[in-house]
Amino acid sequence: MTSPINGQALGDFIVYPRFVNREDRLNDYIQLIHILKDSIQPEFDFKFDLVSNDQARPPLFYECVKYINSLFVSIRKNWHKFSSTKMDFKYPKGDIIWREYLKNEFNPKDKLIFPCRVNKLSKNHSDNSHLAFVYKLAKEEIFTHAVPQFFRNSIKKKMPVIEEYFSSIISTPTTKLKYRNSDPVLIRKLKIQGNKILSYETLANKAWRIDFTLVFERYIQHLFENTCNAFGYKYKKNPHLSRSSSNNPKWTLKYLEPDMYLYKGNISIFVDAKYKSHFYNLSSASDFLRKEHRSDIHQISAYCAFEKSDNKVGILCYPSNNLSKYKIMYKNRINSSNLSIYLFGIPISSRYLKTVENGLKKEFSNIVSENIQQ
Repeated sequence: MTSPINGQALGDFIVYPRFVNREDRLNDYIQLIHILKDSIQPEFDFKFDLVSNDQARPPLFYECVKYINSLFVSIRKNWHKFSSTKMDFKYPKGDIIWREYLKNEFNPKDKLIFPCRVNKLSKNHSDNSHLAFVYKLAKEEIFTHAVPQFFRNSIKKKMPVIEEYFSSIISTPTTKLKYRNSDPVLIRKLKIQGNKILSYETLANKAWRIDFTLVFERYIQHLFENTCNAFGYKYKKNPHLSRSSSNNPKWTLKYLEPDMYLYKGNISIFVDAKYKSHFYNLSSASDFLRKEHRSDIHQISAYCAFEKSDNKVGILCYPSNNLSKYKIMYKNRINSSNLSIYLFGIPISSRYLKTVENGLKKEFSNIVSENIQQ
């Protein structure tokens, strides 16, 4: 927000997700992103600087929690590297440091003392020293009063294991964790996460946002993934229905991408998440809602057209205050073929996640029984 008089920045705008629990929106959506365990990251706009100090900054403690979780998994691999140390031997061994030897070889007592450089496989190496330094920063940030208790509780049991691992390692300050192609995959991911903490001050004063359309999509996938596991269904997230023709106009789509595809036996289900306000306007018949709904119906119908199964179902998920479901049946009277499409209203809340999951499993069971009987 800038002044109309001199164009100088006066303050920052904070826009919260529209359909998230209103009581504690900031912490609720951060907890939700944490539960999803996905790589949802803030997008920064370097053209705009923030004016306020802490209120509008992206939450650093969330990145710290992710770092400690990643560190807990990584140290269980007991990562060792060769470290070079200088040792004296009474016989030549390994890499002799001749310059050191020549300084004292004139003395008969030191004639057979050889200073050597020895490589030892150890966990006490420079990379671990830098990781310990970032861990110290992360721990200090998480145990500040501004961090919700939920996040502190989520890592408390892991911290004694990490403390024990770093007990013999002296932390060394660094401004960047260097990762190499030779690093194990877990270590490389850990270093990338650690660099987000180290570079926080550089990014923290820039305008940022999180795409909550993507968060809602991952949230729906998380719910249906648990549902599939409960009922023995297989699933694919964001499968590509690829275009097989060539010499098409430039504006044609190369592939279609439903959010989720569920299948088992002779029943197939396509799921698509829509971050729209339809379930908050159930009594409205505006042209805008109709137009958006028509687009959604056509899209889910196109996905179902690729399925050869006799029992195919489309599910459209929208944000809602309460878990609710509507069934729409479309029938082709020429060949008597049917298409079942279900509209789900799903609350976005970390606090009531278990309740939503249990209710969705019950509704899913009803959908399966309804369509297998047809």
